[in-house]
Amino acid sequence: RRHRHLQQRLASQSPRRALASGRDTLSRAQQRLGQAMQAQLRSHRERLQHRAEALQLVSPLATLGRGYAIVRDDQNRIIRDAAQLTVGQSISARVGKGRVEAAVTRITSDNE
Repeated sequence: RRHRHLQQRLASQSPRRALASGRDTLSRAQQRLGQAMQAQLRSHRERLQHRAEALQLVSPLATLGRGYAIVRDDQNRIIRDAAQLTVGQSISARVGKGRVEAAVTRITSDNE
């Protein structure tokens, strides 16, 4: 009887059982880690996508795509006021898809 009891105690403390239990614990931890990593990756992807969309909304190229232009004089200075130009002066306009070279033929102000 005592011998059987000692055998059972010895079997319950077997390194094989401890190893099997450790493997199971490790396997579950690896699975949880993989799931957590996937969730983090999804979260970061979504955040990156939202930030990229927000940047696109304020992008100068998006503004040009809506029909606006960046006009520069022959010294490559950005023109913000028609009074900066003179008749006959060369200008270039950056539009959504390309660049236009032109010459000023007439200047009017918003007051006219």
